[in-house]
This record gives sequence, structure tokens and C-alpha cells, in this order.
Amino acid sequence: MIQRLTERPNAVIFFALSALAFIIRISFLQYLQFDGLYGQDAYAYYDWSREFITYISDFQIPPKFFYWPAGYFIFSAAMNLLCFGSLSASTLLLSLLSGSLLGGVMYLLTFELLKNYTETLRAKKYSMLAGLIICFAGSAVRSSIVVMSDAPGIVLLASGMLFLAKYFNEPKRYRLVLSF
Repeated sequence: MIQRLTERPNAVIFFALSALAFIIRISFLQYLQFDGLYGQDAYAYYDWSREFITYISDFQIPPKFFYWPAGYFIFSAAMNLLCFGSLSASTLLLSLLSGSLLGGVMYLLTFELLKNYTETLRAKKYSMLAGLIICFAGSAVRSSIVVMSDAPGIVLLASGMLFLAKYFNEPKRYRLVLSF
């Protein structure tokens, strides 16, 4: 099966790893009957997301005492629009999707780093192994089923590294811009 999968385009492998990671994370949520809110930080992210959405929907700039950087809350507000106003579902879905994409992004990053140093089949096999490790890694699973900025932050970091590696392999200015 791995042999057949390595013959597929990178996009297919990316989506397969992301779907596998999504199924793993959904299984944990379903089995544990978990809502994503655990610990002081998760509740703080949830409450501040609600505050940020309130400010934005009232066309106001968050006040100076807004403690957190706005990056996570911009993503949670956008996800809230997609979930039709269910903040608990949207913040959990943001972490869930970010963590699920990480396995696929890690595959692409590893492949980009290895493709010039070994044959394509071997590079794909090692890259799939790296993606599978991230799919099942306890820390990656935990951070993507809790309402926090850990999973979105790490997938953005890995994506930046991917575009930087792509830039070094084939220098095009837009890749350098996307890496930032």
C-alpha cells in the first residue's frame, strides 16, 4: 500500500495524511466527549476570542488592555463566520484543522528537503514517515484538540519553513514572501 501511495502526486499524499490526522483527532474528541476547553489557557483563548469578535462586529478597535496578540483571534473570528456564530465549535475546529494539516505540511517539508539528495521514491517514503509521526505524536494530537494557539502557530511555522525550503530549491520571490 505504501508503494502505491508513493507513486501518487504529493497533493494526494498531503490530503491522505491530513485526513488520517483529522480522523485520529476526531476519534479522540468523540471517545473522550471532550469540548476542547481544558485549563486556564484554553478558557482564556475562548473568552478573549469572544471579546475580540464583539469588538470587531461593533466596528471597534480592541482597547490597549487587550493582552493577547491578535493573530489567533483573527483566525478564530474568520472561523466563527464559517461556523455561523458557534464560537465553541469554531475555536475547536480551528485547532483541529490546524493540527490535522500539520501531518501533510510535514510531509511536504521533508520531501522538499530530501528531494535533491536522494531518489524520489526514497524521499517520499521518508517524508511519509515524518508525516505519520506527526499524525500520531501525542504532543501534536493534544495541542490540536484543545482550544489554544499551539496548533495554528506550529502549522504556520512549518508552512513558513516549507516555503523557505522551496525558495532555496527554486528561488522565486513569492515563495520568500510566503515564508514570512
